[in-house]
Amino acid sequence: GATLMLNPNRDQLTLYPPEIGALLEGRPLGVFAKASLGANEQAGVCLPSVPTDALVLALRGLYEREPSVRAAYLAEIHRGSDGSDVFLLLTLVVTKGNTERMVQLTTLELHSVASPLALPVTMTCVSPDAPLPELCHHGIQFYGT
Repeated sequence: GATLMLNPNRDQLTLYPPEIGALLEGRPLGVFAKASLGANEQAGVCLPSVPTDALVLALRGLYEREPSVRAAYLAEIHRGSDGSDVFLLLTLVVTKGNTERMVQLTTLELHSVASPLALPVTMTCVSPDAPLPELCHHGIQFYGT
């Protein structure tokens, strides 16, 4: 039930209890990388056009156990000059100081989804006191109020 910090003075890799459990069971942790949208980059936003029921159920179950998550939104993003770079954007409203933990736990949970996802998932987090990104209004809110 404890959090494990590897190389706290150098690399600062934090493993949370669900991740430790997954490692002990031989399950993959998942991989995530940071990305950003360019200042002048245009992107189209719409409701998800692919089935997301399994994804929503798995993530809703996780967020119901995590009081730091206040809301979750899912939208489909089309970017690139021809809109061919398509992915699902998961936006979490998460309390300050819990972003890293929720990114890691969400990444782990994504590997538990039974059917493979039709589109890759990109994630962003905002604090409860920050304005909600406009693109969230073009997708679905599947958790929170």
